[in-house]
Amino acid sequence: LKSFARKAELVMAPISLRDAVRNAQLLLQHRLRELDVELRVEIPEGLRVSCDGNRLEQVLVNLMGNAIDAMAREPQRVLRVATTEQDQGRRVLVRVTDTGAGMSDAQMDRLFEPFFTTKPAGEGLGLGLVISSKIVHEFGGSLRAERLEQGMSFEFDLAVSSWTAPDPHEEEHV
Repeated sequence: LKSFARKAELVMAPISLRDAVRNAQLLLQHRLRELDVELRVEIPEGLRVSCDGNRLEQVLVNLMGNAIDAMAREPQRVLRVATTEQDQGRRVLVRVTDTGAGMSDAQMDRLFEPFFTTKPAGEGLGLGLVISSKIVHEFGGSLRAERLEQGMSFEFDLAVSSWTAPDPHEEEHV
């Protein structure tokens, strides 16, 4: 697990969180379209976080991909990626929520355990959340899960590099 999760030296830099979500969305676009998942991205355009961009995208792809899987059999499929300012703007909480069926207490207890998966045999290794948690920890944050009334929420915090106001003349398309 350690050698699988460790790829290259950690390169911390100011990264556009919104661009990282867009890149993850591109990788998952086929699955989002196939299952008719509504993606809601609620992240300020000018928000830059201090982390390794490739690893942040790996975390986002994992969390968003798990959310898509969790909603596959649900009538309403909404995937939301949103932020909340913390610590007077020095940190930001990133939340990835879905409208899936959620998890049982027993599943929640084992969620970050290596090789534990809720997916059918052959569809998951049970390493995605473990690796994502390790990456977020390397960024100085922590990955947590919470059951919602409908679905799940996975959240992690990151150091803010800068907040800049978006250009009011620039149109937003997600």
